Amino acid sequence: MENIIYNDLLRREYNIDVGVVEHEFKKDSKREKVQLEIDFIINKDTKNTISNLP
Repeated sequence: MENIIYNDLLRREYNIDVGVVEHEFKKDSKREKVQLEIDFIINKDTKNTISNLP
């Protein structure tokens, strides 16, 4: 499913990035880091959209 969406976005001339984002936060006065998977960051002109598919 992701490949179909990715290819369709490319066909529509969007710039697409995929990857992982690190998020750092405090929990019980300890610092924790988690990595969040980003399926698509979609750019076209000056508009940005972040999409995470189920």
